[in-house]
Amino acid sequence: MMENPEQARLVLTKLKETGLSLALDDFGTGYSSLGYLTQFPFDTIKLDKALVRDATDKRAILLRSVIAMARALDMVVVAEGIETDEDAAELAKMGCHYGQSYLFGPPVAPDAVLRLLKERFPLTKRA
Repeated sequence: MMENPEQARLVLTKLKETGLSLALDDFGTGYSSLGYLTQFPFDTIKLDKALVRDATDKRAILLRSVIAMARALDMVVVAEGIETDEDAAELAKMGCHYGQSYLFGPPVAPDAVLRLLKERFPLTKRA
């Protein structure tokens, strides 16, 4: 994306047109940019765990601002690396839609997810 943003925008737009949802991962660290939120057709923003776990007194202000901005852009917000129930509750109050963390459970293999979904939401035969 950084070497050829116009090409990246075109490719992502084509993918979006096929019905795929697009997520911007690790937002808040590295090469992430506010410009990506308007230049590219992302549906979801995933807040990097470094941003979520920030220990400074400005953490809440920054998270509240980023979450509000993403929601105003009609994006789903996922917080990565939540460490405590209190942090999960605080993020939810800020408007964060989802959390991704070992707090909620370890990563699960695709076949295990499929098995779980089949157990919880069995298909019923229709007459």
